[in-house]
Amino acid sequence: MKEKFIEVIKVSPQKPAEIVKIENTLEGLQKAVSVEAPYVGLIEIIYLENKVCLLGNEEAKLICLPPNRRLGKDIICGTFYITSEDKEGNLASLNEKQKEKYLKRFAEPEFIDPEELDKIPLFEFFGF
Repeated sequence: MKEKFIEVIKVSPQKPAEIVKIENTLEGLQKAVSVEAPYVGLIEIIYLENKVCLLGNEEAKLICLPPNRRLGKDIICGTFYITSEDKEGNLASLNEKQKEKYLKRFAEPEFIDPEELDKIPLFEFFGF
């Protein structure tokens, strides 16, 4: 059953990660990923591992939200959240093990040079 509020990890630019509760509705999630944006943004979900995903603003780079953390070869911009997924595919609260792992992973803010961000493509094209 879908949780009304979910306990997730909030990762803001230049701040340590923290545990917060957010409303688990479309409007609540859009509001959460748009804290620095000039308007309510679109949600992007990036799967990190089994049942754990990153929830961010899909247009973060396009609207020049501040760089936040590196993720592989990419840089995530704007505030994002780490959340879990239930058996039905709904977003869900993180368990204690997940909280511990991702609080540790995103504990320290990262300095990201704006020139480094300029080198990352906004789009990737794949042929069929």
